[in-house]
Parts: sequence; C-alpha cells; structure tokens
Amino acid sequence: MSEVLITSGGTAPGESGDSITLKGLRIEAHHGVLAEERREGQPFVVDVTLWMDLSEAGEHDELAATIDYGKLATEIHRRVSGERWNLIEKVAERVARLVLEDGRVSRVAVTVHKPRAPIDVEFEDVSVTVVRSSHGTRAAIALGTNLGDRAANLVNAMEGIRLVGRVVASSSVYETAPQGVVDQEHFYNAVVLVDTDLDPVELVGRLLDIEREMGRVRGPRWGPRLIDLDLILYGDRTIRTPSVEVPHPRYRQRRFVLEPLVEAWPDARDPDGTPVADLLEAVSGQGVAPVTVPGWPHAGHRSRSADAPN
Repeated sequence: MSEVLITSGGTAPGESGDSITLKGLRIEAHHGVLAEERREGQPFVVDVTLWMDLSEAGEHDELAATIDYGKLATEIHRRVSGERWNLIEKVAERVARLVLEDGRVSRVAVTVHKPRAPIDVEFEDVSVTVVRSSHGTRAAIALGTNLGDRAANLVNAMEGIRLVGRVVASSSVYETAPQGVVDQEHFYNAVVLVDTDLDPVELVGRLLDIEREMGRVRGPRWGPRLIDLDLILYGDRTIRTPSVEVPHPRYRQRRFVLEPLVEAWPDARDPDGTPVADLLEAVSGQGVAPVTVPGWPHAGHRSRSADAPN
C-alpha cells in the first residue's frame, strides 16, 4: 500500500526545503537480466521523494501550485510497467528523469525495491537509490536522421536523451538538404537542450550508446545515418580530448544546427563570447524548412526554468 508524505522545511543530504514523498508504489513489471524475469515478471516497489517550493500551494490551496501526486503515481506506474530493462538502476534513473521533467522540482530521490530478486540465499529486500538534481551544465545536442522513419527516429532518440539530463528545451524539427554527399535522402534535424551532471566525455559516451541501441551502423563520412547525436555546446566550456571536441568544430557552418539551436536557446553564446544568433547570417543561403513530427515536443518547448542556465 502506497502512502504520500508532504513536509515543509524538511531536510535531506545536501538539501533543505519542502518535499513530497510517494512511498510504496507497487508495480508488476518485467525487468531483469534473466529470461524468465523478462517473461514472467515480478513485483517492484518504488519510493520517490521530490523537493520543491510548496509555499504557494500552502498559501493559495490550489492544485496547480504543487505536484499532482495522483497523476505522478500513474505516470510512474505506466513508465515502469511499460518498459523492460536489465537493471533496477536503469529503472530508478528513468523515474528520476521523469520527475525532473517538471521544472519546479529541484531534486529527487528514487528507490526501486526488487523483493523477489533471484538470489540463492534468504534475504528480505534488495533496492537501489539514485539522487538527481535539476542543476547541472547546460548542453546543446543536435539530432539528425535520414534513414527509415525519420520522425520516429527523432522521437526515440529523445527518449534516450531524457536519461542523460533534464530536458529543458527543444527546437522545431527542420528538413534539410544533405551536405557533402548530396545523393541521399533529406535529413530531419533538431536541437535539444539538457541540464546534465555528466562531464563532456561521459555525455558523448552516452550519446554514442543511444545511437548504438537504436541500431546505427557507421558508414562513410557525410553519408546517410539512422541517427546522429552531436554535442554542440557544453555550457561556456571549450573541450579538446581525443574523443570529444566542444564546441562542435563545424557547427558554425551549418544552418541545420544554428537555426534550431537559436530557436531552443536564443541567448546561447559560443565560448569565445559570440552570440550564436549572430552566426546565422553567414549561412542564410542554406535551406531549412520546419516540419511537423507527431510526438515531438511543440516548437520552442521550454521548461519553467529553462531561461536560467547554469
């Protein structure tokens, strides 16, 4: 049986303030490494504590000023029961990112219990806990696809991106002509902003994982691709390592990156201080055309805190 606790001025490690706790949410799901776990399923129990300012809700007694924990419980149940993962660490990460999609939440702790885990000795429970914050570094990720169902590829990639940080804004989707190798299908392109706790090398590694999980097979340079995820900006930092180069070395010459980047992040600046919007004039001759993609966040979607990058 689940319960909800609401506290004002409570504390948590590294955090003080108001919180809401949803405890003991029981969900039948099919997570696990073993084939029988995926096939037969088993119960999981989820506890969530989120920190946010509850003063307005306490003052005005309006549901819109707080989290509707009934809807949150339903969405967590849908997410956990509707997906299949090997590890409960991944389940906890998915739930944490779901909660942080509401820009009012500053921090969340998620515990996932697996009371029937396949362990050969007697035990009472096994669980993992993740703690995630809405604070982090603002990163711009460019998406591109021109193989298969381009719209579905972008929507699927967005689901993976939600696991690397809190999505705070997304651009429209643009159809663009290929560059370099022109004898191929037109691309769908977009830019997504995330606030992430991952360092640049970790973030690029996770983006490559998403590409592989979606089935990308790397071919010739400038050639067609199922999905391409590039780290364009990482805060105001310049990074040069054997595996990561930020800002992306060619983003200034690509309208299909600059146009959606400026839409999603109008105040973005290159690490040298140049407003990204000022770079658009030099690529105005490159054609881009906005397109509608079902399931993609509406054009210019921004969370409540998206205008306060770290």
